[in-house]
Amino acid sequence: MRKSDNSKRHRSPDTAIPSKNRNGKKYTQSPKRARMSQSSTPANGMVASSRAQTGPRKITIKKLRSISNQSIPDNYINEVWVRLEETIHAIYEERPVPYSRNQLYREVENLCVNQMGPKLYEKIEPILRDVIRVSFEAHFDTESVTNKGFLKQLESCWNKNYEQLILITSIFGYLHCTIQASGKDSLWDLGLKIFKENLKSNDDSKTKFLERTITQLLQEIENERQGEAIDRTVLKNIIRMLIDLQLYSEDFESKFIFETTKLYQICSKTRIQDGSFSLPEYLDYISLILTQENDKILHYLDSTTRKLLNPCIRKQLIEDHIDAIINKGFDDLLRADRIRELLMMYDFLCSVKNGEDKLREAFENFIKTEGYELVRYPEKDKTMIKELLDFKKSIDLIISQAFKDNDKFIISMKKGFEKFINMRQNKPAEMIAKYLDAMLIAGHKGTSSDEELDTNMDKIMVIFRFIYGKDIFEGFYKQNLSKRLLHGKSASVDAEKAMLIKLKQECGPDFTSKLEEMFKDIELSVDLSHTFKEQSQKRLTLDMSVYVLSKANWPTYQCAKVIMPVELSNSLDNFQSYYKSNYSGRTLEWQHSLGHCKLKANFKVSSKELHVSFFQALVLLLFNSTNTITFQKISEITSIDIKQLKMTLIALTMGKVKVLQKSHKRMIRSLFTTRISTTTYTVLK
Repeated sequence: MRKSDNSKRHRSPDTAIPSKNRNGKKYTQSPKRARMSQSSTPANGMVASSRAQTGPRKITIKKLRSISNQSIPDNYINEVWVRLEETIHAIYEERPVPYSRNQLYREVENLCVNQMGPKLYEKIEPILRDVIRVSFEAHFDTESVTNKGFLKQLESCWNKNYEQLILITSIFGYLHCTIQASGKDSLWDLGLKIFKENLKSNDDSKTKFLERTITQLLQEIENERQGEAIDRTVLKNIIRMLIDLQLYSEDFESKFIFETTKLYQICSKTRIQDGSFSLPEYLDYISLILTQENDKILHYLDSTTRKLLNPCIRKQLIEDHIDAIINKGFDDLLRADRIRELLMMYDFLCSVKNGEDKLREAFENFIKTEGYELVRYPEKDKTMIKELLDFKKSIDLIISQAFKDNDKFIISMKKGFEKFINMRQNKPAEMIAKYLDAMLIAGHKGTSSDEELDTNMDKIMVIFRFIYGKDIFEGFYKQNLSKRLLHGKSASVDAEKAMLIKLKQECGPDFTSKLEEMFKDIELSVDLSHTFKEQSQKRLTLDMSVYVLSKANWPTYQCAKVIMPVELSNSLDNFQSYYKSNYSGRTLEWQHSLGHCKLKANFKVSSKELHVSFFQALVLLLFNSTNTITFQKISEITSIDIKQLKMTLIALTMGKVKVLQKSHKRMIRSLFTTRISTTTYTVLK
């Protein structure tokens, strides 16, 4: 058997360079292992045989034989150690190394292969301790410990030690592989450990380097917070050193968080209690501080500090002063629609414990308070719904843009609206019905398109959902709808039916069933009047239309009995005869209060067409036979209820257009002669 050649079995590795893992620790890349000889019988004793077979290929691996030590001189380790020791001193004294690094590496390899690695490690450790101590002390003197250049000198010392350890580990790379199984520190870890011990040395009170390092770092950070310019690169390198030496979390970070807590505890109390800062200014201050502190993490602090730093700042500036922040001007921000500040406030308070709940509670209370001011005063009834719509629009904008459509805030908004809008019982329901009445009468006059009208109705429905008295709304809406249908005031039948669909979707079919029947009655009455006119054309002395309504579907009306002129009473009798001949068993009840007429009035200057109620028409027709008449006489001739007659005469004598004159002797004088043009009657079946 031939002897193996150690010089050929292992190749000299490339220079080993320590690398950093994610935690900031450094480790040295192990040297590349020698490749196996390609001869049939390798020098390490491993035999792999392979024979040609017809079946699957078979490989046999035999047990590894032990390698006999290469014969070396007895004093070989001493000779090699002289060169290695001289090399270590040269590296740390920054002198040229008198030997080739490849030669030194091979000699270390030979010692390790011949089981001398542990002895070599024992010789290296005291020398390494000595040279690192000397190098450490050489960078500092008594004055440098206290002056401002301390951190820069420490940075220089660390950088040189870092580079020197790289050179040492590259030469002793094979030793690392040998001692790894024994559980001892690698030379790299040993070097860091020795440097750490020197940094923590407390032999002399004036040279407590670690304590001084932490104090100086905190002072530099405080200087930066006060607006001074600092060398961030030095801070970054020193902090990287603390991380590599595993001193960052316990020795620096804990003290840094403590000082930060103390600082912002004082700052927040000062700004909150002295009242010198408005709420927007305080929110901007919080934003600025968070930006500046996170900037430190980007430039020199370790990224893991963010988990402690942000909660620390938010607790001192926000969490401990939630109530004070809200009471300092939250309502004012809501009233002014300050979206930017409200968004900041939402982000800040939602990031701390109980912040979101307290902000939501304050938001709900604001809605209740502000909303109640919109509905509590009777003198503001006319503008109530318009102001409610504007208020709802403002709140929706805040929820969308400032509170990020948070479902909890939407629920609080609904609770707030339901609370205040029902404090004044039934009035909001009445005013919503009146607002819809005005909208459906105006139609496109108040909007630019059908889409806008539909959008406005949707907005009203949102307010409608908050009211409890929906039956009250139904009564007012039915009353107003009847007037629009009977007097032809609706701007659009399509808009009326679209509104019914929305009410049906919101309240169910039972809510709108009678309203839908009202439309059917109008449609049937139009057909009925048309047929009556065709069959009674020769007997009619005036143009007459009749609405026949189902009593159960329409509002309740009081039946008023009056005395009519012959031409009017004959027309009613003719329709009643026609209706009974076609619908036997049904009775009609005339509702004169719902009727209206068109009269042609001949004034001295010109003729006018007057659109008047049925009662007004009865009064005006009396002046065809006389120019003056007393109130008592009008009452006797027409039998109109006294209260209704007074209202009728007030409208004719004191309205915008005065068609009658009132004298001091309760005499009424006409300014015209009249003739009936068109009459519309309403009856209930």
